[in-house]
Amino acid sequence: MADYDRSFKILLVGDAGVGKSALLQRFVERHHAKHHVPTLGVDFRLRTIGLNGERIKLHVFDTSGQDRSQNIARAYYRSAEGVLLCYDLSSDESLQNVARWEEAIRQYAPPGVPVVLVGLKADAAVASNTLPPHAIEASAVTGEGVDAAFERLAQEIRVRPAARKSAARATPSEVDGGCLGGCCGWLSLFGAPPPTSYLGVRRAEASPAHAVQMMPRAVGVA
Repeated sequence: MADYDRSFKILLVGDAGVGKSALLQRFVERHHAKHHVPTLGVDFRLRTIGLNGERIKLHVFDTSGQDRSQNIARAYYRSAEGVLLCYDLSSDESLQNVARWEEAIRQYAPPGVPVVLVGLKADAAVASNTLPPHAIEASAVTGEGVDAAFERLAQEIRVRPAARKSAARATPSEVDGGCLGGCCGWLSLFGAPPPTSYLGVRRAEASPAHAVQMMPRAVGVA
């Protein structure tokens, strides 16, 4: 008999060095290491959480943010049920690059996949940018916001089964012109796309370095 009621596949994406691996270590192992080896390819961890009376097993895939590794994981995007999009609160560049990662999610993940934006390194003495609306501030050092980020995403996945099935049946034109869920809410209210990304971050020009073209590869490459 399974020791869980449901299981979700979650993807961590964002620039290299923003703290994705540290976030995952804090979430799964409940501690923080001062030094981390950069992820090459995709790392994988498991943790079962309790949510609304259910035991939910989270399969978390930590993808590398390095440009040279962006050819590795298209298959992981395609089967993701939720995405934590991470950036560094102390880095304006990583915040601006959120829109590029959002575009990669739009292209390669299932239409309507839930996405939670997480600002990392909240423990830093100085944060160079403000937290966009609906984002979660987290610190792998102190543990602040770590569980909240994963739990919010798991909850969004829980309540969207019908939406995900509907999105999977969308026509190619609907997919090509679609968005990542939050934008659709804006469209239904205002009849026009939002001026920023649906995560509340002003859009930047697309960059070939972040045009994710991924191929399956072994999980957990050292």
